[in-house]
Amino acid sequence: MRDILIGCGQITWIRFTSNGRQWLAPEEQVLTEIAQAGYDGAPASPERDRSAQETIELYGRYGLRPAPGYIGTAFWNKERRDEILERVRRHASFSRAVGSTELYVAPGGFDYVTRSGRRRYELAGHVRPEDSLTDEEFQIFAETLNLAGAITLAEGVRSCFHNHVGTVIETREEVDRLLMLTDPDLVFLGPDTGHLAWAGADPVAFAATTPNVSRRCTSRTSLPPCEIVGGRPDGITAPSSSRASLSSSAKAVFPFRRSSPS
Repeated sequence: MRDILIGCGQITWIRFTSNGRQWLAPEEQVLTEIAQAGYDGAPASPERDRSAQETIELYGRYGLRPAPGYIGTAFWNKERRDEILERVRRHASFSRAVGSTELYVAPGGFDYVTRSGRRRYELAGHVRPEDSLTDEEFQIFAETLNLAGAITLAEGVRSCFHNHVGTVIETREEVDRLLMLTDPDLVFLGPDTGHLAWAGADPVAFAATTPNVSRRCTSRTSLPPCEIVGGRPDGITAPSSSRASLSSSAKAVFPFRRSSPS
């Protein structure tokens, strides 16, 4: 496991508001504090409008390495497929250039309106079967993920699916259903174990019994031992949970591979 490093996400220093993200500290301070805490790296993204080389040099000044980036979006929306896949291409190319061999792909949908008329973020920790995506939306989600996985693999980067409380893929049942529809040779795993527990699932049982989990989550194929993110372990969330609190309630701590930029 000497090729595995531990990264820390910048989400701890971000507040999510109705007007978008609000950074609570300058990026230089964030990277300094991540390094001082003993982490090896932090997520890097082309959406910061920096080149791969500029990113490597910036992180290097703090003794950090770029860690896998993250795309959370409406994979179930077929009308947005071309836009989403173009974003995936940009991230895949950037990931390869900074030396990341994985990319997190996650559902959006905090504001997805369920059949009950309530939004998914309002149901966090209390999702019922009737609150899920439709059969057609699940199928589209899986098809788009397979396409995304093929795009990133062409760059030597694995697309690792990441669940998130308050989005359209939260519960164990939703994760299992999506994985059954995707190709395990194209879509791998980077699960949020804290959010699995928050949603009422047993992360250990998930690893032991989820279809194809051993194939998708081994040292050969994904992020060992998969992403570990601190969430609410009691599976409880207040009825008044907001989208902002769901996004900023935890610190993301995760393993990533030691690799060299290409």
